[in-house]
Amino acid sequence: MKQRLFEFLFSVLLWLISLKPGLRRELKNWDGESISLRLGRFKPISLKIRKGKLVRGKKTSSAVEIATSLKTLWAIYRGQLDLDSAFFLRRISLKGSLVEAMRFKVILDYLIK
Repeated sequence: MKQRLFEFLFSVLLWLISLKPGLRRELKNWDGESISLRLGRFKPISLKIRKGKLVRGKKTSSAVEIATSLKTLWAIYRGQLDLDSAFFLRRISLKGSLVEAMRFKVILDYLIK
């Protein structure tokens, strides 16, 4: 039940992010890229960039999985913590390709602005 609620809320978050002005133009360069995001103890959610939109992908393996807590993600979103600090404070962990993670960092930095 909690997993379903989490997935619903995450879908709403993706929709809100998609409303950000200029996002489609920025994301078109990244079409086809995917990443997994794990918040807390929930199953990872696959994100994919398709036609300039950040959407949920199929449950396939991604080149990188980013794991963090909801509290950390909220602090980053509100500007109380930046991505680099969160990583070096070990509040964000990575599994997989560091190169792919850095590519998505560019996108995340844009979304947080």
